[in-house]
Amino acid sequence: MAAAKRVLFVCYGGGHVAMVLPVAQAMCEAGAEVLVLALTTAYARAQAAGLPVIGFRDLVDPVADAEALAWGRELAGQMAASDVVAPEETIAYLGLSFADLAERCGGEAAARAEYARQGRHAFLPRGPMRRLMDRWRPDVVVATNSPRAERAAIEVAGECGIPSVCMVDLFATQESAWIGRPGYASRVCVLSPFVRERLVACGRVGGEIVVTGNPAFDRLGDASLTERAAAWRAEKGLAGRKLVVWASQDEPAIHPFSGRQGYPEVPRQIDRALLDALGRHPDWFVVIRHHPSEQVALTPLPERAAYSSRQDDLAVLLKAADVVVVMSSTVGLEAALLAKPVIAVELSASTPDVPYVPMGIARGIGRVEDLEAAVMAALSVPSAAAPGGGLPAPGHATPNVAAVIESLFNECRG
Repeated sequence: MAAAKRVLFVCYGGGHVAMVLPVAQAMCEAGAEVLVLALTTAYARAQAAGLPVIGFRDLVDPVADAEALAWGRELAGQMAASDVVAPEETIAYLGLSFADLAERCGGEAAARAEYARQGRHAFLPRGPMRRLMDRWRPDVVVATNSPRAERAAIEVAGECGIPSVCMVDLFATQESAWIGRPGYASRVCVLSPFVRERLVACGRVGGEIVVTGNPAFDRLGDASLTERAAAWRAEKGLAGRKLVVWASQDEPAIHPFSGRQGYPEVPRQIDRALLDALGRHPDWFVVIRHHPSEQVALTPLPERAAYSSRQDDLAVLLKAADVVVVMSSTVGLEAALLAKPVIAVELSASTPDVPYVPMGIARGIGRVEDLEAAVMAALSVPSAAAPGGGLPAPGHATPNVAAVIESLFNECRG
């Protein structure tokens, strides 16, 4: 009997682990031997999902890595303590990554200068990833589009002749700089044809880029969602109403990475524009959903308006909506996947990173004053039966990615 194929997954937390976990579970169910190198908050998520999981601390040799661990303790001491990541994991990650940086830069002094300039962005821990490949010898490596451990895992897999899959969560706006290079990963799984063409334009071979969708959004394909949304509308007394959902966000004055100007006042201007419009549109009902990072005083709302809290199921809210308003929030993508009309107020510092309008999944406006007319126009169009922009219908991304992984099992090591 043939030995089970080994699949190594590498990811950090947030939306990346949400994308990876269903695929890792599917591979386990298919009989593969799975290991997840889970970084930051992904460790607890993978562990809770019942998957075999390791961290950087599991790669440490206490004797050979004594100097690296000393560096790790030093660097960890410069950071605020985390209540979700174990101190020994932070020390191991920082220490092994800094030791790898010193090796690449030609010594500790050069590494310190680089770390002072870039912080953790200077890390590309290929040494630790090579150590993991040598120890566990996976048949396929799967990593997300993050630029440090995940990128290092893909690059080392290539050097070792191990087939690899890069899962891209969203639009590959910055990541195309390395994912777009020919030879980076055996296959790249992307959200839509727009992202595929972006990578092909960078020089990738089209056959290496597979439009699978993002497994994190498979929940939007839940067959019960339509019934639950109808029940929610009935509970709120929205029969005959047009539900306008505004997914607000915290908008910085300056983009933290690009330096682009932001407009922190715009989210509250959008609030006022939609609430003012209620008096002219007696069939509208407006729901404002703040981002968890926003610190906003909840003032009383007029009739036919309400706040949505984090306890409300976002998928149900979006399914119930007639139109969704965003700036650069990924809620716009989720709404588009549900075939909802989306209006993108293109006044965010992050607007260039979120190509909703070029993708063909949103109407873009450049002034808050144009919002009311844009909502009216969106409501005048018959409901779409399927997502626009070539987005695959949600619910199938997990088996799509699993099929890509399985297609690589027969590729031989170099």
